[in-house]
Amino acid sequence: ELNAVTIVSAVAVVVGAVVLLSKKGGKRSRDRRMSFSSELMISGAFPEKATMAPPLIDAVYFFKNCPKIEHVKASCSRLFEFVRWRCSPQYNSTTKTWEFVDCDHKIEDHLSELTVNSESEIYEIMDRLSKDDFSSMAGKPLWKFYLIHNKGKGVSAVFCQIHHVIGDGISLVVALKKIFDDKSGAPLSFDLSSAKTKAGVQKTPKKSSPSAVSLFFTILKSTFKVLTLGMSKFDSDISFTTKNKPETAMSIATNKFVFFPTLKLSFVKLIKEKAQGTVNDVMLALTTGAIRRYCEGRGDHMPSGLQVRALMPYAFPRSDNEMNDPARCMRNKWSFLSVPLPMDATTVTSRFEQCHATMEGMKTSVDAIVQLYLQDNLLCYAPEVVIHQTAFDSIARHSLIFSNVPGPQKTAYFAKEPVIGLYAMFPNLINQVLIVSYNGAVFMNMAVDTKVIEDIPALQKAFMQEAIELAEAYDLPSDAATMLAETSPGGEFAVTSSEQ
Repeated sequence: ELNAVTIVSAVAVVVGAVVLLSKKGGKRSRDRRMSFSSELMISGAFPEKATMAPPLIDAVYFFKNCPKIEHVKASCSRLFEFVRWRCSPQYNSTTKTWEFVDCDHKIEDHLSELTVNSESEIYEIMDRLSKDDFSSMAGKPLWKFYLIHNKGKGVSAVFCQIHHVIGDGISLVVALKKIFDDKSGAPLSFDLSSAKTKAGVQKTPKKSSPSAVSLFFTILKSTFKVLTLGMSKFDSDISFTTKNKPETAMSIATNKFVFFPTLKLSFVKLIKEKAQGTVNDVMLALTTGAIRRYCEGRGDHMPSGLQVRALMPYAFPRSDNEMNDPARCMRNKWSFLSVPLPMDATTVTSRFEQCHATMEGMKTSVDAIVQLYLQDNLLCYAPEVVIHQTAFDSIARHSLIFSNVPGPQKTAYFAKEPVIGLYAMFPNLINQVLIVSYNGAVFMNMAVDTKVIEDIPALQKAFMQEAIELAEAYDLPSDAATMLAETSPGGEFAVTSSEQ
């Protein structure tokens, strides 16, 4: 399953390593304002055959009453404090690098108002806007907010689109802190310590340092794993993924956001404490179980040895100085971890235990830092066609991307209105799960291709059934009052849809 470009990619990176190591403190040939990851976000990370929309991180805030436009202007204007929110990414033909440059910016360029007659129309609008090529924002800071006034039954919303070049998940949590207030109108204070640690991987007690020899071989093994990820075996064929894996790419025309019933964070923590794991372990196990149940419902045989993997974005810690610097707090400082999912585990508890064991192992893994080093210092020397094919091959061999982002655990006010629900979404090359914990609830969304995931209500039901059975397996309550958040926009709509 190797192709010429992928082989050349690996060879190019190895040759680059030799060249780099032979230099003695020499300056990098590509002295960029942006990191390598940020440059890929704006210039394109994949080959042309991957006809995807621009990498826009989408988010939606739900309200009982839609905020007034003048208050939204005031709140969003605070974002201009950050360099990447007030500047435009431009290519410098002299230095042959991308950089953020000052540009004319006014808040009206970033705000639009829409009116709908039902909550279901909000979801239709978000699916449509997610396909925007953002060409209207050329030469401007790459972000936009839509106020969606619902004149009918249900919630109203503010839908946000932020180009990934502005920053990663940690960066956007910093932005949230800038635009959110408390009830009194004072800036919302919430602990960013979880955002400053590695996303999805909790801190672990320090152990004795490995010997130099042991560390050398650990890094060597990790380097080989990272370099050959794009040449690894494709994941097994299941109904959750496309069968045409060598050419896999989520279609712009048929991508859709799937909103799952919103669980109470207290319910997830009950399972976490009883099973002795983490919130991330629980959500990863529920996702794994939901996919397995969905596939079984489609007639798939799930034999032992099934290979189904997830990529987990691994956001690196930021110092307090970085987090407080408007020029440096917005950035893309992350890499991927390849994580096996126990899709062949036959019980809910075994799926949780294996997810927990896998994540425990990731706490001591050096894969993420090795990948970041290789991509920032070696892959950047490769030809563009090699860079694009390497990114495509590495992602296409997996079944989904799984990301879990912490949010404030108190009611946030945006433009003087309380936020009652909060989701983040990202249409990607493959299915992507994005989870945000906010104000005692866990808001989960999945971006899927409806040509592949043909029965969305079945997937939503499978998630709920997995959550119920996992709770019952640990002798915990599984009634709706215990499980579901009282205010569950999106989640309530998903439940309604699944019962039709």
